[in-house]
Amino acid sequence: MTLNLDGTNPKLVHICELGARTVGICVTLLGLAVLFGWFLNIDMLKSIRPELASMKFNTALLFVFSGILVTFHHMPTPYRYLMGAVIIILATLTLAQDIFGWQLSIDELIITDVKTRLQSGVNPGRMSVMTAVSFMLVGSALVLLHPMPIAAQGLAIIIGIIALLALVGYMYNVNSLYSIVPFSSMALHTACSFLATSIAILAQTTDYSFMKTSVSDTAGGVVIRWLLPLSFAVIIGSNLLRFQGQYMGLYDFAFGAAIVTVFVMVVLAIVIIYIGNYLHQVDLKRLNVEAALQQSHSELEQRVIERTAQLEHANKELEAFSYSISHDLRAPLRAISGFFQIIAEDYEDLLPQEGRESLDIISKEVNRLENMIEKLLIFSRFNQVPLNKATVDMNALVADVLNELHDEQSGRDIEFIVGDLPSANADEALLHQVLTNLISNALKYTRNNSHTIIEVGYDKSPSETIYFVKDNGVGFNMDYAKKLFGVFQRMHSESQFEGTGVGLSIVARIIHRHGGRVWADAEVNKGATFYFTLEPDSSILTGN
Repeated sequence: MTLNLDGTNPKLVHICELGARTVGICVTLLGLAVLFGWFLNIDMLKSIRPELASMKFNTALLFVFSGILVTFHHMPTPYRYLMGAVIIILATLTLAQDIFGWQLSIDELIITDVKTRLQSGVNPGRMSVMTAVSFMLVGSALVLLHPMPIAAQGLAIIIGIIALLALVGYMYNVNSLYSIVPFSSMALHTACSFLATSIAILAQTTDYSFMKTSVSDTAGGVVIRWLLPLSFAVIIGSNLLRFQGQYMGLYDFAFGAAIVTVFVMVVLAIVIIYIGNYLHQVDLKRLNVEAALQQSHSELEQRVIERTAQLEHANKELEAFSYSISHDLRAPLRAISGFFQIIAEDYEDLLPQEGRESLDIISKEVNRLENMIEKLLIFSRFNQVPLNKATVDMNALVADVLNELHDEQSGRDIEFIVGDLPSANADEALLHQVLTNLISNALKYTRNNSHTIIEVGYDKSPSETIYFVKDNGVGFNMDYAKKLFGVFQRMHSESQFEGTGVGLSIVARIIHRHGGRVWADAEVNKGATFYFTLEPDSSILTGN
């Protein structure tokens, strides 16, 4: 069985909703039947037995309204409030007549209660005090069903208690439980209707309080669903049989009490044993699931440890390999460069023009390869450099980088826009390299602009600070953005802009070591913006 996110059983919730609507329909039909009984003067519809109290016309009318509200409790709010107000007002006016001795002529407004006039002549057609109070509570509960469901639950419980008192009075022939004042009694089918209505109201509040527990498959839900109705049935039923047996002379009081005691003990013992076995099975399933989860967690944790160790080992081997290759390549390159210098110095005059051009190409390629190897060595070292985090003044750091890159700015019309950057918690030396690479790239890719604009700014979020370097240079195609931070990946040819394609890889590696993110946004010939995130300085977070 699939449970809802709040642990309730959707099947039980549906049963409660369906049961509540069924009760609403039944109460409505009962009210209509009694109304017909009054219109057609059919005593059997007004009272279950001739000697019992009859359901009054106003009572039947209010049950029709109550049943409709229970059945269609999702009707538009104005209509629900209007019908609830009718129930409350009519019940309140009826109760006021009993309390203050008023005669408002509302009891026989439509139908005359001839039988009561002939038998007692006291308040003919008037519902009993208990009935009026119950209808006040029913109307209030139905009005509060959606805005204040827990309050509606409390009112429904009080309605159920009043109805149960009346029903127990009928079962045990205790008139005072269903008739507070003479000639004013709650009819038997009135009490049954109130009890059903109170249960229906509770069934429509399964998202709240104890009703939410009762429709769940938890231990508490099982106990409520089994013990609550069974305790009512066993106690009321056993005592009813006891009194009936004594009334018929089958046994005396002591024997009846003993039989009831044994019967209640046996039934409750059977139910408790059943519930105990059920809860035992539930606990066994829970324990098995917990054990399986614990085992899965342990296995997953072990696999993570093993994979992490493998990854760290692979990274170290890769870095060592990169460093070794880069270092070992430098020796033959130096030899090539040395022999090239000898040839260029001693034999350049003997070479034809084509040979001298070939020597120039060799020189450029050797220099380019040396530069790439140097960058690769720098790149491989950045994972080995220890991370020394401290508070970094970003404004001062940007100023230092701009000062160092002064030569690249000479003879150009450049406008720098630097915001009031917040401090960061980072390694200052590594962060210096990040800003150097990003700003030097911005200077390089705006080289052909007549007017260059480079902006260094930031955005704030609760957990991180987003810094950015923006330029109005050549930009790039965002379709290739995934390759941007790879080693030796370039968006432009070397004939357009010099470089090795390692600078942004170094930026990404440094930022990732700080636990941050790095990304870019650009458009061809409209510039590029590079973003990176860093942990804010703790003193800023605390407001110091």
